[in-house]
Amino acid sequence: FFLMIRRPPRSTQSRSSAASDVYKRQPKTEERSKGKKSTDKKKTPSSADRGLNPKKNLAVNILRRWWYCLPEWPPANTDYTSALAGKKLRKVDLLSWRLEPTYDAEGLEKAFELEGFPGVFKSAKGELVDLRPRDTCPSMTNLLKKDVGELQTLLVKGLEAQLAALRTTEPKNLDLQRDLSEQLASAKKALGGSARRDA
Repeated sequence: FFLMIRRPPRSTQSRSSAASDVYKRQPKTEERSKGKKSTDKKKTPSSADRGLNPKKNLAVNILRRWWYCLPEWPPANTDYTSALAGKKLRKVDLLSWRLEPTYDAEGLEKAFELEGFPGVFKSAKGELVDLRPRDTCPSMTNLLKKDVGELQTLLVKGLEAQLAALRTTEPKNLDLQRDLSEQLASAKKALGGSARRDA
């Protein structure tokens, strides 16, 4: 199936929006409770409160900022020529799309790479072909193969990098920085607790 995972925001010109977008996509507290009939001021349930076990909760929080703590995916400058040929396809630039025949002398159908999705191609017939490596994909399935300690380390790494980016690009966004600092402190505490138990 086609994985709708774009190249991470760190490949864009500005990392400010990347760090902010991560924050905006996280569960809000009282702000999102406005408009409800309930008069209490309880926080909107987090992924953990909604029934996810601790390991899955870690994976969810890593996936919210995976480009800050996992290797670039798909790997940059990957040559998909051979993989395309294996699918009877060849890469054609959009600028020359109309000039290129649907099939070349070797019977390879033309296909173009989707903008923002390196490794994903659309053939002349309109079929989507995803050639990105699945074994390194930043997904729940792959993250859950790791142990809890490794996931906690990745989360701390991601939060530290995200916070550093915010402090550089949005130094006046103190509320956001404060929220991430609290999350980072909590993640470090959990990591420290795991280390003591394993000792």
